Amino acid sequence: MNLENSATPDISESSTYVILNTITIIDLLNGNPDDIRYFTFGASSIIASNSIIRLQGGLNFTGLIGDTLVLLYDGTNWLEISRSLNPLSVGGDLDSYAYDSGYIIQEINALKNSTSVIQNKLDLINMTAIDITVNLNDDMTQAELQEEIDDISNIISDNADITINFTEGDYILSAPLEIRDFNGDGKLYITSTDDSGFSTSKISVLNSLLNKTALLKVINCSIPIEISAIQGLYSLENLTTYQGGIEIINCAKVDVYSTYIESNEKIGSNIYYENSSGIVYDTYIKNGNQGICSSHMSNVSIENCDDYSIAPNYGIASIKGSIISLWDSEQPDGSIDDTLTSGGGVINA
Repeated sequence: MNLENSATPDISESSTYVILNTITIIDLLNGNPDDIRYFTFGASSIIASNSIIRLQGGLNFTGLIGDTLVLLYDGTNWLEISRSLNPLSVGGDLDSYAYDSGYIIQEINALKNSTSVIQNKLDLINMTAIDITVNLNDDMTQAELQEEIDDISNIISDNADITINFTEGDYILSAPLEIRDFNGDGKLYITSTDDSGFSTSKISVLNSLLNKTALLKVINCSIPIEISAIQGLYSLENLTTYQGGIEIINCAKVDVYSTYIESNEKIGSNIYYENSSGIVYDTYIKNGNQGICSSHMSNVSIENCDDYSIAPNYGIASIKGSIISLWDSEQPDGSIDDTLTSGGGVINA
């Protein structure tokens, strides 16, 4: 079957296609996880290597007549399994074969690297009880940071511990980084290389002051999560889109400790829980309407979590709180009268 002459052809009707395309191919549509597609080039055509189609060495592949390419879809990306470069014969001996544009060198490099590339990807997909650390750096774009996080969301299983580590730098965020749908039997750590507690002089800073968004959104996660050693600087213009600097929504258990979160606009909550449980301790929160706020919070303990500022109206504000413990968490004047307000539940202050 001939492949559709499009930059994003549909590959759902067959497992084998002949490529006659005059348009560079940048995506293959309607694949399912574990799909394998076999391509034979009937004309000189280009398949681009990008964030969706991962080709050997990160290089575009220009196939000539007779060349073949095999790709595997892992549910997110098309991964190159193999290629065969089959130049047309114009004679009867080796010297009479027509080679073009260094394809022999390209093929040798592909053979050298293909085994390790495929194995590394399979290790991620089939990871069992292997702890890994994903190091992020501030040279990455917003999209690259999010892609690194998304790539590991489905590999936590069999009690594996995954660490997302922010290395030294100032991370200028144009949107909150989303930790979404992390499920399984493992545990997730979100941290930095800094171990100076909740000091205001951290070496790793999440900064969304310029773009006025939240810093982190942790959503629909069933595994236990720890957020630690993070410094965040943010500002919100209103509460229409974001409720706080760190938003924790529909999560089983998210603990926050040794973290410094500061708002520049005194709007929203530094740490916002909704339908989630967790413990917040040894954490410095500054400005914002509430230091910690929740619409539906349960089993939340607040310990050593001083406001260090007269700006918040309340240290903790919960509309529907239950079993909330407040330990050594006072306003600067030493009073706890305005530190916590709640519409109900058991409050130990």
